[in-house]
Amino acid sequence: MKPIAVFADLHAGKTDLGRWRQQWSEALEVAVQRGCRHAVIAGDVFDKDDACVYMPHRHWSTGDVYEAVMEPMQDSRMDFLIIRGNHDQASGCPLDALHPFGYHHRWRVVRQPLWRMFADVNFLCIPWQWDREFSAQDCIAEMMNKPIPTEHTALLAHLQVRGAKLNALKTHDGTGGMSVDREFLETLKVDRFLLGDFHRRQDLFAGRGGYIGALCQNDFGERGNPTGFEIWTPGVGAEWVDVNESPCYTQIECRADQLSYLDAVNARALGPVKIIITGGEVDGGLAASIERLGVVIIRKVLQIERARRVEEIPDGVLNDPTALIRLYAASLEPKPTTVEIDRLCAAHKASGTTADNQPQERDEQPQARPAAPFDHIALDGAVTPDFLGVIE
Repeated sequence: MKPIAVFADLHAGKTDLGRWRQQWSEALEVAVQRGCRHAVIAGDVFDKDDACVYMPHRHWSTGDVYEAVMEPMQDSRMDFLIIRGNHDQASGCPLDALHPFGYHHRWRVVRQPLWRMFADVNFLCIPWQWDREFSAQDCIAEMMNKPIPTEHTALLAHLQVRGAKLNALKTHDGTGGMSVDREFLETLKVDRFLLGDFHRRQDLFAGRGGYIGALCQNDFGERGNPTGFEIWTPGVGAEWVDVNESPCYTQIECRADQLSYLDAVNARALGPVKIIITGGEVDGGLAASIERLGVVIIRKVLQIERARRVEEIPDGVLNDPTALIRLYAASLEPKPTTVEIDRLCAAHKASGTTADNQPQERDEQPQARPAAPFDHIALDGAVTPDFLGVIE
């Protein structure tokens, strides 16, 4: 059997597109050098269903994102089997982000659960479904009862395994149609599990595979995650391949007086860096110079204080904007009048922003809370390895 390159959670468009393309191109080149002529992608090729970007600087267009994804794929001359992930799926428009892939004669996109023969392997493809009545577990159980006319099989799926790691600190214990019991999956008679959705690389089934992991680190919540892809040779074995052309995220804890050790000349060597200040007052001038280097600074005391305030909010209030307004008004001195509070609540309702129509979070990674002015300096940047050694 010939080796197959396995990718997942590319999320093109979420981070710097130039560095992302370097990572993607390098990964495909390595796969070809290792003898891969076929590749599968376990969902989330793009970060948004129209391939647009979330980043505020928007230095690239939708066309730039497609070009960064598709040109390296075409140059590799590999055949691709791609299942749709939750970030690829259309919302509010008839076409999803993977629509242009269907025009290439060597690329196959799967949008519905089915068995697909590819590279002499029968893949049970389970793409993401938004249907509230859809149960990935029931679907898999039903489709595994069908006769499988091949020696080698694999589950290629974009879903959420209960008990799997979201990151270094948190595991998934949620419910929903795309959540599947790990014990159920262990009973499946397939050679390999090739899963996407959770970005942390992890073997879940005693050497039979699990989550491939993201191609790149996408935020500070993914710091420490290895990046790259898997090469699987049916009947032989599999190995993870690390690719490190994209920036890695780093978080450091230090005292305020240690910030002066920051090397301004060689900064930005590693990628985005967040510094947690554990004590002391940050000098304003020093903070400004660090700001120019693009380092995120958060004072831990204020971070803890914000978390404490959230914990003090009564149940049911956090998701009710009107109740939050009234709670905040009650803490002010002097207190606003009832008329003023009612007027503010009415203005909020008139704006059309309510708890019912708030956009739902689509990324499984934890999102940072907005900080108060000067609680942090929100920038992009890095520090040097020398600086890392000084403050440890």
